[in-house]
Order: sequence, then C-alpha cells, then structure tokens
Amino acid sequence: MAVQGAASGLAGKPGPQVPESAAAGEGAATFKVQLQVQQQQFRSGAQQDLAPQAVGKDSLAAAMAERAAGLAGDVNRHQQYVSRMLERATASGDSLHLMHAMLALNDYQLRVQTISKVVSRAGSSIDSLTKLQ
Repeated sequence: MAVQGAASGLAGKPGPQVPESAAAGEGAATFKVQLQVQQQQFRSGAQQDLAPQAVGKDSLAAAMAERAAGLAGDVNRHQQYVSRMLERATASGDSLHLMHAMLALNDYQLRVQTISKVVSRAGSSIDSLTKLQ
C-alpha cells in the first residue's frame, strides 16, 4: 500500500494524506514551507536564461584573447619591418644590408614558429582541461 502511494505521488498524482501528530506537526509544517520555497526557487531558476555569464576582464578567455591580439599586432609590425629591410637590401644591393635583412627574416621566422607552437600547446591544454571537467 505504501509503495502504491509513493508510486502515485511520483507519477504526478497526489499521494494519500498521512495524519500528523501534534509534536511532529510543527516540524512537518516548517518542512513543507521550506520545501515549497525551494520548489519555487527551482522553478524560477529553471525559467531564467541558462546562458553562461558574461566573460569578465579577469577571466582566462579574456586574458588569452587580449594576449593573442597583442601578439598578432606585434607579428604584423615585425613582418612590415622585415619587408622594408628586404626592399632596402634588394634596392641597394649592398651585402651588409642583405645580411641584416636575412637576420631579421630569420628572427621573424623563429618568432612566428615559437608563437605557433605555444598557441597550439595552449589550445591542446585547454581542450584537455575542458575534457576533465
């Protein structure tokens, strides 16, 4: 009989009413009130937008995006510098200018490869961290 009452209560039908004793009546009434408050809070929370909160300035994503934008600007400026040096070296034909341009090009290539590797490792680390959550 108790199983049928519990099953009907779970199915959305009201279960049988159990009379309360005088001593336990106050505690049961308090419990019912607290349960109703919790249910109302749950329902109101379930109806709210479940989208993630806005990303703040101190978040990891914001810091990574800011650093990536800074690196992209630095790489672009470095690329323009190398391009100007190569143009000067080819226009002058001087071996010293050509050597400086080749050193700048080598430095640029090393920097781009290092940034690419670091970004790749950071991305794979973040992927593995999100898989652990």
